[in-house]
Amino acid sequence: VRKFSDWGVDFLKIDDVTAYPDEIDALMDAVTSLERPMQVSLSPGGGVDQSYMSSYGRADMVRVTPDIWDNATSIEMSFAAMRRWPRKASPKCHIDLDRIPFGALMQMTPADTHPASTDDAAFAGHGSARISRLTQAQKRTFVLQRAISGSPLFAGGDPASYSDDELALLTDPWVIACNQVSASGHLREHKPGLESYALRNDAGEPTWLAIFNRSASSAATFRPEDVLGETQSWELACPCCSITSPDVTDKIQLAPNDAALMRLADPTSTASMPNEAAR
Repeated sequence: VRKFSDWGVDFLKIDDVTAYPDEIDALMDAVTSLERPMQVSLSPGGGVDQSYMSSYGRADMVRVTPDIWDNATSIEMSFAAMRRWPRKASPKCHIDLDRIPFGALMQMTPADTHPASTDDAAFAGHGSARISRLTQAQKRTFVLQRAISGSPLFAGGDPASYSDDELALLTDPWVIACNQVSASGHLREHKPGLESYALRNDAGEPTWLAIFNRSASSAATFRPEDVLGETQSWELACPCCSITSPDVTDKIQLAPNDAALMRLADPTSTASMPNEAAR
C-alpha cells in the first residue's frame, strides 16, 4: 500500500476480498497510516455479507451486486441489491451497484472468434464484441438506479463509442446532483408495475424520488401525488426521461422498463441545483 502511495495512486480497487473482513481491516489499517489520502473500493459483490459491515464501512465503497452487464437480469440484480442495502455501509462508504454498460462492450473479444451466446468465466467478461443491448428506457433505469442509491457513476464500455443519448444521461446535472447526496435511497412504495425510492434529508423528509416502471411490456400511468403522497411541490428533474409533460400535476406515463427522477421544488432557493442554462 505504501508503494502504491509513493507512486501517486489515489484509488485502489481490491478484488476477492469481501469475504475476508480481517484482510479488509489489515488493508484499511495500512491505508489510514499513510500521510496522503487514498480511496478504496472493495469487490466482488456477489457474496457480500452484512455481518461484515464494520469492516466494509472503513472503505469508500463496497460492491453489492455480481458482475453487471447489458441485460434485464442485471437490472433485476440491481433492484434486489437496492432493497437489500437501503443504506450506506458507513457515513463514508457507498454501496456500489457496479459499472454502467454503455457503448461498445467486450472489444477484446471479436464476435467472429467467440459466439455472442457464450458466457465465459467472470474474469473473461460476458459474450463478445457488441454495442450495449439495453434499450433507451433500460439505460435510464440503469442510471437512475445508481443516482438514487448514491452508487458511483462508473461508466463501462468504450467512451468514444457512447451515443449522444448515453452521454446526456451520464452527464445530466440533475442526475449528478441526486447522486451526490450523501445517502442511499430507500424503497418507498412497491405497487403493481411501479416501484419508487426516496432520498431523505436530515429531517427525514424526501427530497429526491426515482420512480421505476417494472413492467417489461406495459406502460404505467400514474398521478404523482398518488405515488409521492406528499403535500409539497415536486418537479420532474431529469430532462432525459421520456415524459411528455413536465407538469407533475398531470398524469405521467412511463414506457415499459422506464424511469423518472423528481426532486422537491424549493421556491426559496435554487442555488444548489443546476439552472436551465446548465441543463
